[in-house]
Amino acid sequence: MVQVEVNEFILFSKERLLELAKEYFVSRKGWSIVPTTEAEKVFDEDTVKNVDLILRDGNNIIFVLVPRIVKGEISKSTILAYLAKASKYASLADKVYLLLPKGIYSPRYIDGRLLKECGVGVLIYSHGKIEEAFPSFSSKKVQTISEIRELKTKIKELEDKLMVLIDEVSLIKSHLDKLDTIVQEIENKVSKVSAGSSAAFSGELERILSRLKVLEKEIEYIKGRTALSTVRVSEVSLSKSVSRESDEELPDYLVDNPWLNVLSKRGR
Repeated sequence: MVQVEVNEFILFSKERLLELAKEYFVSRKGWSIVPTTEAEKVFDEDTVKNVDLILRDGNNIIFVLVPRIVKGEISKSTILAYLAKASKYASLADKVYLLLPKGIYSPRYIDGRLLKECGVGVLIYSHGKIEEAFPSFSSKKVQTISEIRELKTKIKELEDKLMVLIDEVSLIKSHLDKLDTIVQEIENKVSKVSAGSSAAFSGELERILSRLKVLEKEIEYIKGRTALSTVRVSEVSLSKSVSRESDEELPDYLVDNPWLNVLSKRGR
């Protein structure tokens, strides 16, 4: 491990360095600080927790990370570890910076080519002043904070609409279930009514048929009686029982009755 003695500003606490950074960006750059509450609406918890300072320059978002420097010693591997940490945020912000002591910013510890490839810039502080030592070439892959906020709003609107649709579908399904139950009840009632009607119809039909049979028998009986009466009438020979000689033996209403001759002729 390479050890170096750095200037007294390394002894500054992180809070003090952040105060210097805020003063530099707000007073000299005209950038604004993004409150934690606002950042939490856009970025995930890990990002908000590990990025020490989030700033806005118009529509651009700037991340600043302050490495923990141990008094009296520093190593290239330590700087590379912080560089790797900062590079993972390059896709989330327009610019990403490491805030380092001026004495560390040298080819001995930092490779400018590697900084460019990672899209990370370097801010150095010395004697209470901050300046940009290496620009950030971040290739941001997402929208600015305002665009992200707008997208989140649209997503929320879509989620709300989706919930409404889900509720409507659920309500429709509930109505369909109720209708299905009603249809089943109607079908059961119709089935019972049909079965009852068939039984009643069958019973009524049997009664009608039975009555018809009785009527048929009565008709046959009447026909038989009628035929018997006809035969008996045809068998009677009025000529044999009635003669001119015995007129005096006939009742008064048959004596000289012209119908006797007609009937006697039919008898023949």
